[in-house]
Amino acid sequence: QARHEAAQYSLYALMLLSPLRDPKAMVTIDAIKGEVAVTHPAAPPTVLVFAKDGTLKSARNMVPATDGKGPPIHQVIRFEGDMVSRGVHWPRHIVISQDGKPYYDLKLETFEAS
Repeated sequence: QARHEAAQYSLYALMLLSPLRDPKAMVTIDAIKGEVAVTHPAAPPTVLVFAKDGTLKSARNMVPATDGKGPPIHQVIRFEGDMVSRGVHWPRHIVISQDGKPYYDLKLETFEAS
């Protein structure tokens, strides 16, 4: 369960893009598709997909099974809207599906970076 949760929360760090500056991170950019593939020791390999305007549109990765025994879970994360606080952009709506099934749906009313 702990490995699963750590993998889930690592997505938020990747969304900020700051871990991409870590020398341990491996980043591959496909400018035509608007995709950034990230391998970082603190997160599962993740592909971040950006819209033409530079906003984060979606992501995909595989996280460990919650019981630690089953096969990895394929996630697709969709981001909608954009809120800005102190120069930090954050999606207004985050939707996660796991193995093609709804898993998480969060709509934010406010956002404040501190």
